[in-house]
Amino acid sequence: MQSLIGLALVGRALAQIGSHQTLAGYRSASDVVPHSMIDLDMEEIVTAVGANDITEAIRIYTSGGNGLCSAADVADTTIVQCTATTDVKGNSVKGSGAIRTIKGFATSGEAKMTKWTTYPVYKAYYNDFNYADTFITNAATHTNANGDDDQFRQQMIKKGAAYMAVWMYVLHEFEDAIADCTTGDVTANDDSVHAWDEGWAFYAGSQVGTDGEDSGDLLYGLANSRCKNFGTCASGATGLANANSKALAAAIAGRDDITTAKCTGGVAQLKILTEQMTIPLVQGTLKYAWEADPAMTGSACAGQVAPFDASCSKAWAKGWTFASAVLPQISACSWAHAKTVKDNLDASLAAPMKDGLAAVKAAMRKILARPGRLATGESVSVAEGLIIVDSAGQASVFDWLSGPDTGYYVSPDTVDAAYTGNFNLFTQAPGAVDVFAADTLLLVDTWTLPVEASAIFVRPGNVCKADTNRNGVLEAGDFSAWVAAYNRGDFIADQNNDLAVTPADFSA
Repeated sequence: MQSLIGLALVGRALAQIGSHQTLAGYRSASDVVPHSMIDLDMEEIVTAVGANDITEAIRIYTSGGNGLCSAADVADTTIVQCTATTDVKGNSVKGSGAIRTIKGFATSGEAKMTKWTTYPVYKAYYNDFNYADTFITNAATHTNANGDDDQFRQQMIKKGAAYMAVWMYVLHEFEDAIADCTTGDVTANDDSVHAWDEGWAFYAGSQVGTDGEDSGDLLYGLANSRCKNFGTCASGATGLANANSKALAAAIAGRDDITTAKCTGGVAQLKILTEQMTIPLVQGTLKYAWEADPAMTGSACAGQVAPFDASCSKAWAKGWTFASAVLPQISACSWAHAKTVKDNLDASLAAPMKDGLAAVKAAMRKILARPGRLATGESVSVAEGLIIVDSAGQASVFDWLSGPDTGYYVSPDTVDAAYTGNFNLFTQAPGAVDVFAADTLLLVDTWTLPVEASAIFVRPGNVCKADTNRNGVLEAGDFSAWVAAYNRGDFIADQNNDLAVTPADFSA
């Protein structure tokens, strides 16, 4: 095993410290070198699709990389996965000798993740336990009469593997670590290692270096790539992605919490990690929605109509893969906005971006934008409610769709209209607006309104939290409504007001 690891690490930017290691600033509490080497599989998949060898890419995805065993490997009994020269050596090898594969990540949801927070949202959206594997394997045979099939296949395979399969498995490991913490055994995991460490190893990979100076081929590398496009690097256009910086801080804090049996601390850090891991997916969707829009001057698809050239097909495929990786989260907030994104980027369409970049951008901003970043005329759906303003500071037509209900309310000095439907309409002077939790009356946020904004719609503060279906009656149907909300990650299921949807809400 040591010889295998030593060979595979030649030329890799990974520094081991004793039996542990530092990956992009994170020092593991256990040995996860073999785990981090799953990025070498990704590297080989990228190389294979670059040569348009789809068969080889799928073989690596399914069976692992690092080629086939030699006769010497078979003779070396420490390499227990090499029983024949037809065996794959594997880059990431478990203590048992079994080969860790990205397909294994993509097909483990039903067995390992149904109790977690984020996976059920994805499973429900796709109605498929193995949604990531389905996406990747279907990509291998994807055909589009109006596009470049090779480009579609290449991009969807390699990006689907990293940003759908690996992405969810990273969250699985963090959630598994919290569960292990709760049961009092933080090493109740593969090879008896710290599950939280595995999460970071799969996030960063073996090639990032001790300080993250090399990005590698996994999620850490994606964040650094996208920050350059959106000015979200430490230095704006260059440097470490802010998302990586925040994810690292959360990972370190979570590691320390889990190690010292502060399990609730791990829950809080997981929420931060999930948010930061989602940012590059959103950025990727927006970047390639622009690239795939024929109406955008300078885009890859500028001025094109079917049949599209390879550069356009490449952008379209990237946009669809990134969208697929984040659509379940969008849909959990608004099915209609998710449909807008899908209807413009779906690889099965006759042409990309039928409604244009503006429609996709607007749909995503309405769901994902944060308070304090509103422009005149925007309507933005956020966890705290929905703000709708126009140039005159008046409320525009309200369309809530299926947004989350957190039981928050705004407390202004005056009330313009006491009650409108399920929402209160307040008039508030421009500037800071304090947001309070309805049940505890604790200050939870501050919104900074633009000069033109004065109208705010929010959920009423006197909502009974247990009335989950919001029909004004406490009944058995509220339990079913709560289960459905919990499974899709809807904040209406947050019964204990800790700003997270967790099993503790069931007890509450």
